[in-house]
Amino acid sequence: GITGFYLRTEDLPNSIFAPTDDTLNNSQRGASLTFSRELSPLISLNATLGWTHTQGLTQADPEEADQRTLRVQALRRIGPRTQAYVGARRQLFNSNRVGDAREAAAFAGLAHRF
Repeated sequence: GITGFYLRTEDLPNSIFAPTDDTLNNSQRGASLTFSRELSPLISLNATLGWTHTQGLTQADPEEADQRTLRVQALRRIGPRTQAYVGARRQLFNSNRVGDAREAAAFAGLAHRF
């Protein structure tokens, strides 16, 4: 499936809850593409590509950041309501204010529906 989004966050004027700086006022837009495949009645694969861009709204030189993610996961049904899964994730984060970051991770787990 394909999804996209746009989100804008701004403090209310004269709010007593507003932070002392403008760093929380921003806009975000992004998209993701997910591919799912059932290999057998017990095993399936999922892969997702995602992208998010965040930009500050009120600073003279606004903060901007991009995040790109790739996630691949294999699932195996081991019971009527239980699945085991393993996967890998790769994330790239670039910003004009804070340091860039790279992440590579592996994960595994069990999911049970009650």
